[in-house]
Amino acid sequence: MKEPDPLGDFKKLLLRKKLEEIVALPATLYFPSGIVAQLNEICEESGYTPGQLVVRALKGQIYHWDRFYQYVTTPPEKPEDFSWPEDPMFCLACATTVHFLQSFTRSVYDPIAFKQQKEHAPAEWSFSSFEEPDEDDPADWWKTLS
Repeated sequence: MKEPDPLGDFKKLLLRKKLEEIVALPATLYFPSGIVAQLNEICEESGYTPGQLVVRALKGQIYHWDRFYQYVTTPPEKPEDFSWPEDPMFCLACATTVHFLQSFTRSVYDPIAFKQQKEHAPAEWSFSSFEEPDEDDPADWWKTLS
C-alpha cells in the first residue's frame, strides 16, 4: 500500500491553485488580422464571448491533447518556417496554450513580472492583430518591461 505523501500532496495543491489563477486571468491574444477577423466572426455568429470561445477552442483539443501539446511546444527549427494553421479555432487553442505556459513560467521564475501581468490584465479576453498595433492599448504594458 502506498504511504501518504503530505509534501507531494501540498505541492500538487499549490500547482493546482497556481494553474487556476493563470487560467482565470484574461488576456489579449495576438494573431494575423485575417485570423482576428475569423475569430470575431465566429463570436458574432455563435453568440460566444471571446472567453467562451477560448474555452471551446481548448476543449476541441482534449481528445488528442498529447499530439496538440507536442505541436504547441515544438517550434520550427527556423522561425521563418512558422506559418499559422488555417483553422482559426486551432490557432486560438495554440495561442491560448502558449499564453498559459508563458504565464506559468513567469509566475515561477519572475513572480514580480507575473504580479504586474495580473495587475494590468484586461477585464476580459479579446483578440487583436499584431499587424496593426494600437499605441494606447493597455494590454501593451508588458512592452515596457525589459
